[in-house]
Amino acid sequence: MNKTNALCRRLLTVLALVVAMVLPAQVWAGITPVKPSAGDGSSGNPYQIGNAAELYWFAALVNGTLTDGTAQNSNACAILTSNITVNTGVLKADGSLANKVSGFTSWTPISTDYDRRFGGTFDGKGHTVSGLYFNDASVRYVGLFGLSDRGTIKNVGVIASYFNGQRNVGGVCGHCYRYSKVTNCFSTSTVYGTTSVGGVCGDIYDNCTLSNSYNTGIVYGNNKVGGVCGGAQHSTISDCYNTGSVTGTASTGYVGGVCGLIGGSTSTMSNCYSTGNVISTSKYSGEINGYVDKSKVTNCYYLAASSNGSSGKTAAQFASGEVTWLLNGKQPTGTWGQLLGTDNLPMLDNTNKVYYGYQSCDESKGLGYYNTETQETRPAHSFNTNGFCNVCSGYQPATYVESSSQYEIANAGQLYWFAALVNGSLPDGTAQNLSANAVLKNDITVNTGVLEADGTLADDVSGFRSWTPMGTSSTKRYEGTFDGMGHTVSGLYYNNGNVHYVGLFGTSFNATIKNVGVVDSYLKGNTYVGGICGFCYVYNKGSVTNCFNSSTISGKEYVGGVCGYSLGNTFTHNYNTGQVSGTYREIGGLCGSIMGGSCENSYNTGSVTGINNRDQLGGVCGYMGNTRIENCYNTGAVSGAGSGPIYGELYNSTVTNSYYLASSDDDAGGKTAAQFAGGEVAWLLNGSQPTGTWGQLLGTDNLPVLDNTNKVLACALDATNATYWLTYSNLTADAALSVPADRELLVCNAQVKKGVLTLGERDDNLVAKGEGVLVKTDAPYLNAMPHTGSVLTPAAENDLVATPAEAQTIVADAGYTLYRLTYSNATTKEGLGFYLGVSGSSKDGSQLKATPGKAYLNVLTSEATAPASASPALAFRFADNDGETTSLRGISTTDGTMGAPAATYDLTGRKVSRPAHGLYIQNGKKVILK
Repeated sequence: MNKTNALCRRLLTVLALVVAMVLPAQVWAGITPVKPSAGDGSSGNPYQIGNAAELYWFAALVNGTLTDGTAQNSNACAILTSNITVNTGVLKADGSLANKVSGFTSWTPISTDYDRRFGGTFDGKGHTVSGLYFNDASVRYVGLFGLSDRGTIKNVGVIASYFNGQRNVGGVCGHCYRYSKVTNCFSTSTVYGTTSVGGVCGDIYDNCTLSNSYNTGIVYGNNKVGGVCGGAQHSTISDCYNTGSVTGTASTGYVGGVCGLIGGSTSTMSNCYSTGNVISTSKYSGEINGYVDKSKVTNCYYLAASSNGSSGKTAAQFASGEVTWLLNGKQPTGTWGQLLGTDNLPMLDNTNKVYYGYQSCDESKGLGYYNTETQETRPAHSFNTNGFCNVCSGYQPATYVESSSQYEIANAGQLYWFAALVNGSLPDGTAQNLSANAVLKNDITVNTGVLEADGTLADDVSGFRSWTPMGTSSTKRYEGTFDGMGHTVSGLYYNNGNVHYVGLFGTSFNATIKNVGVVDSYLKGNTYVGGICGFCYVYNKGSVTNCFNSSTISGKEYVGGVCGYSLGNTFTHNYNTGQVSGTYREIGGLCGSIMGGSCENSYNTGSVTGINNRDQLGGVCGYMGNTRIENCYNTGAVSGAGSGPIYGELYNSTVTNSYYLASSDDDAGGKTAAQFAGGEVAWLLNGSQPTGTWGQLLGTDNLPVLDNTNKVLACALDATNATYWLTYSNLTADAALSVPADRELLVCNAQVKKGVLTLGERDDNLVAKGEGVLVKTDAPYLNAMPHTGSVLTPAAENDLVATPAEAQTIVADAGYTLYRLTYSNATTKEGLGFYLGVSGSSKDGSQLKATPGKAYLNVLTSEATAPASASPALAFRFADNDGETTSLRGISTTDGTMGAPAATYDLTGRKVSRPAHGLYIQNGKKVILK
């Protein structure tokens, strides 16, 4: 029996030796450890690990569990030559463990206890180990490495793995001890434990270093739980971050986004951040650290809903590059980098440096964070001649003149700058100024080619600079004074049918807008749309004056060539020649709607179009309420429902002395093209006088213009021979008189000698400043146009004198007699001539009432005395009948009684009281008495 047992024992021993020779040293399910083919494990020649079998062999070498007789080497060195995958599908998408784990190959950490402490160097060379699976809650020192003592673990990532141990559990290393180093490592795995649990390291102790490492996985534990490290004692953590969730369950446990507990006077943590969610009810929990005991923590940050001015930073601050800049010690060089616009968080890669400063002259960007080099001070703008920066979208500031308290605008960029000042949108932070005053110094062009020749919008608008009106809402209304100084703004482009308040000005309140034209522009909005101003509200001051539009204006309602809606405004001396259209109601050539105030001395020649049966369209105004229109005209075509040549709808309002183009003179308001071209409408608009707002160069201007440079003068009709006479007094400047080309004009001096008035025909039609002349023409209207040549000298022999600028009584100097041009019968317009001045009870020519715009005779009394008479002639009456004229030009003295038969002279010039048969002169004409 004993022999048999001995034999069995020997057989079993032999069998064991055979098995040992045939089987590998240790077997994991599905993986057979294989010694790396390269390297000897020394620091100079580390093992080169390229697959899972070689990784498992290296773990067994360090742990001393190789059964082939290979001695333990806890100081062995190794490098990874490729990414290694042990298992796949270990984790679900939410980071939790897969439901079925039976097929996973389990992992035994490299170094499992103090007798097997890793002391070598493991360099992942930037490679990863994926799918490690360890699930034993009773085991401590768990991770890719369990425990390191003076070892170095670097450049490796542990991804998609699951570690569940008791304490000292980490994705890369469970416990680092005595001068160990973990650097450039990361974990995207799930780590569970009770105490000292961290995403990268469970804990580090006694002069260890954890740097340039991060965790994005789930960390779950009881006490001393951290996103990067569970606990640190007398050690250093630097340049690390966590974005994974961190959960600590102990009611008084230490739980932190980066580290749960950092203690010891020699411990430091710097340049770290956490954006992960920290879940804990313990008072020793925090977004960065759970508890800091005598240690130094600097320059660390966490994600907060709002910035707290210190460590808490918002998502926007993280994304902007600010945190990266701070982590690097407020400089671009350092550990951290971030590709702005792509990376929302700082990265442990300095390839994309983050700079802080001024990147450009663009004020909207200001001091900021950029991936290219910046400057400490903002670079200067490089403005082109149009006032826009060549580098950015900045505008050249308008020039403020303190003495006049106004801005001077000389180019388009300055106009845009002023608009941004009014709207409160200057990127440099300049405060909004709704009351800013401005003047234009030049004509301004923003875009060219905005409109086609027919007034429609250009086909290609991609290159146009869009305009933002001054005054953009009912609460942001322009309130200053804007004086265009007679200049224009050209090429504005605004095309948004959903926006209210559109124009050069969107909306204004008590503002004065004057002397500006908007030309070759396209302005489209919803309601309150006008070339000059969309909505103009005047409460107690302000107006829109001397403005015009020659652009295309489009909207829904309250649409006008100059103003969309005018409330309480004194609207005067404005005009529109552009196309105006609307899709709903209250659309007008000048104003879509006028409420209160007035519309005076203005006109429209542009088309007005509507497409709705509530259009309320008008050539001047679409809708009038409690207002008046005076001295206005329209020649533009008006088409649409509820339309009229002057207004579309009128409520409690009046229209006076206003005209429109008609095919015939069918009523007081309708005037033909000939009447417009002939000067009649200009004369009427001025209140049937030459002085006033309106002017017209006959033969050139087919319509009245808002410029009295070319005065239209109506001549007095001599009913008998249908000629026209007037005196002209040019009080302000040298003038050239003209009539249409098919009419005749005679301009004469008037001189009285020996009782005879002689008209001297001028060599030309030029009249010197302040000089009076007598004009005869067969045209009912003529023009007085300023003479632009050399200064004229009044004729020496001329008794006509200019009247003063205002009506007043003129008293004759001693030895002079005054005569005025009038009729002997004003009702029938007969007996036209110069008659003794009459003022008060005086009818002796010693004084007369002089009215502006006319001339009067100032004659030496001795020369006004007719032959054989001791007193001056009562009148110098024009001839009332046709006949041969003498050199007296058809004018001679009367016999001293107004309306009496004229005196008769023989051919020698002697007065004949009782003429016989023969040839005589009466009224300056030869007559034959039989």
